[in-house]
Amino acid sequence: MFLGTLCGWTHRAGAQVWQPYWTARAVPTDSPAMGAAVGFGDDLFRIAGHTRFSMTSASDLGLELVFDNFEEIDGDDSQFFGFGADYKYLVVPEGDRLPFDFAAQGCFGMEFGDDFRLMSIPVGVLGSKTIPVGDEGREITPFAGMYLIIENVHVDTPAGDSSNTDVEAEIRFGSAFQVVGRSHAYAALHAGNGTMFFLGFTAGL
Repeated sequence: MFLGTLCGWTHRAGAQVWQPYWTARAVPTDSPAMGAAVGFGDDLFRIAGHTRFSMTSASDLGLELVFDNFEEIDGDDSQFFGFGADYKYLVVPEGDRLPFDFAAQGCFGMEFGDDFRLMSIPVGVLGSKTIPVGDEGREITPFAGMYLIIENVHVDTPAGDSSNTDVEAEIRFGSAFQVVGRSHAYAALHAGNGTMFFLGFTAGL
């Protein structure tokens, strides 16, 4: 039952891509970004905090901490803690070749619970387009991404250790709205190996 419950949990949320970030552009060299998000899935609630640092004018590095609360089949709750990192590179900026920014992204994440470990390696692409709105110079940024995720689940059971590796696909899409300056609020839907809805914000430092 314990193994089945944990496998059910990974099916609902294990493939959710680390770094629920909203733009294909790299953060500015003079302004790292920090933010937080909450996620809602099937019997799952997630809190995530993230930060991003410029690596080059076209790339950045993201770091993330997550807390997941999962309601098991028997009605009890299980808590999981994790961390992640990703590297994003702007392959094609918006211009003559494409009407939107296009980036490649590679991620790595680990999550831990009682007798449980999940390793996730998502790789994929992310596109976004910044659109001016209103008379105050604010912007809205719709985005969409597609990822392949390699997942390894390891569980310690009374009968011994059990490990399983799968490859899953995931899409995500949403939009960010500039609140003021370099601060944005965003919403995103992740679908594939489970479905989650995220609400979050980021702010340039």
